[in-house]
Amino acid sequence: MNRKLTLEEPRSDITVAQAPIDLNSTSLQIDAVARAASPAIGHQSEGAGPTPGPSSRKALTRNFDELRYSVRSYIPQDEGEGYWDLYRVSQDIFVTIANCLYHEVKRVDVPGERCLKIRFLRSGVLVGQNGQHYLAGANAMLSLYPGESGDGYFIPARTRCSLVIVQCSSRALWNELDIDPRQAPMPLKILAGDEDQPPHAQTFEPAATVTRAFADILDSRDLFEANLRGWFVEAKAREIIASLVQVLLQKPDLKVGGNRLSRRDRHRILEAKEIILANIEDVPAIPELAHMVGMNQTKLKAGFKEIVGSTVGRFISRSQMNLAARMLTSTDLDICRISQSFGFRHPGNFTQAFKRHFGRTPRAYRRHATVLSENAPVQRSH
Repeated sequence: MNRKLTLEEPRSDITVAQAPIDLNSTSLQIDAVARAASPAIGHQSEGAGPTPGPSSRKALTRNFDELRYSVRSYIPQDEGEGYWDLYRVSQDIFVTIANCLYHEVKRVDVPGERCLKIRFLRSGVLVGQNGQHYLAGANAMLSLYPGESGDGYFIPARTRCSLVIVQCSSRALWNELDIDPRQAPMPLKILAGDEDQPPHAQTFEPAATVTRAFADILDSRDLFEANLRGWFVEAKAREIIASLVQVLLQKPDLKVGGNRLSRRDRHRILEAKEIILANIEDVPAIPELAHMVGMNQTKLKAGFKEIVGSTVGRFISRSQMNLAARMLTSTDLDICRISQSFGFRHPGNFTQAFKRHFGRTPRAYRRHATVLSENAPVQRSH
């Protein structure tokens, strides 16, 4: 990544740069240079570098590597006091930290792109474009930008704002957090559509741990050396994203028979499912599985059927047969060897179980897959 920095004298081990700063485009537009100033009010692009203008604007920059960097944009004395920090902590996650007070009303533009933003305002107030309060301290807001449409807000004059924005691309949600966009919970599902939609925003009351994480980010300026602060901010940003997504994914309490599954029970049952899949060729017996996750067998079996949708035994059998089918089509292992890998002492028992699941014997299944592969059309490049 090429970075264009007009350098002045170094200050400590951080480069002092004279605006404008061009960090080039990234997967998110958060670090694009701010839009040109309006005659009526100044502009700031949320988390952006300094805006070109007549005032002398300086920024501290620190480069971590190709995907990590930080930029501090100080507010000129003739406009106010404070700064905006931008941390690019990964390819898809940005954190903006603002501690600012402006002499005049300041407009903040927010570009539209497929991402979610989690804003936390510890002090101050942000005013929406309709003149109503957009966010007031101490409060949090979840905003989603599913397309090219953006929005913005105003920072009132002579009002100190202490603000943190954690931004995460939809790509990171689907790929890194392994969320199926088709089954994503609301409001995350808004990011899964192909059509350009207007931004969606809603305030929420963050859990105490999330509030603490935001506060830790705000206070990190005085707690960490510059080269350590980036790593600390990254850890806290990921904690905030994970906590929020977990709340959105969390299903309400479920009733199983006469018992109610707690959140802890649900997590333990899903843990049991992961243990089964991780040890599918040598699955622990149900008593051992229940012991491993810290549940009694009755609750595990009843809860597993309610949450996963099948009994433990049927889930194990289905998962084993699906893996056996992949082994038949992607390896040259003989059927006897495949059956033994799943604990079948006699290949005939494996054949019967496989036929019940797929409607044909393992040998016929492999032969059919081979024929389909041989007759598949050849893709030619042009």
